[in-house]
Amino acid sequence: MSDSVPLPPLVKFFNGGLSATVATVIVHPLDVLKNRMQMAGRDVTATEAQKSMGGIVRSMIKEKGVTAFYPGLSAGILRQATYSTTRLGMYNSLFTIMTGEDNKPPNLLVKLGLALVSGVTGAAVGTPAEVALIRMTSDGQLPLSERRGYTSVFNALAQDCERRKVLLHGGEDVSPQWEGQLLSIWLNLHHILI
Repeated sequence: MSDSVPLPPLVKFFNGGLSATVATVIVHPLDVLKNRMQMAGRDVTATEAQKSMGGIVRSMIKEKGVTAFYPGLSAGILRQATYSTTRLGMYNSLFTIMTGEDNKPPNLLVKLGLALVSGVTGAAVGTPAEVALIRMTSDGQLPLSERRGYTSVFNALAQDCERRKVLLHGGEDVSPQWEGQLLSIWLNLHHILI
């Protein structure tokens, strides 16, 4: 039997975040397509053919070519760098801490608690990037006069902060980056519990 050396906590954080980021780069075009399909479903003037997956793919390729499938990639990467890195790294670190001196892993109830804490913390940290991701991937579906033309995730976050300043004077007190925080945390709890 060989003696294995445990990975340092920092390597666990990095490994989890890198894995999630690579997966995002691969899956991102499907996420963009999903967002476009959801937005098209709201358009009462669109025909069923225009709302179909094939119709939306043709429209996207005609509009911008293959690059139409990659708006918001920087936000997707930031989301994984914040949310997944926090969630996976925190869970692995807490799991190591909670493992007994006899190397006996924690029981199911403790593992559930670790998952809840890690998921909620990751959701709290990743919400601004998630909001930017949705805004960036949906921007191309808006009428030209309403598009914000985000150039990067940082541009999307900055525009939302500017929007918040304007809205704050109008009485709204919720930062746009945190609009979906409670829903995001609830979804993480739901995925862990169900």
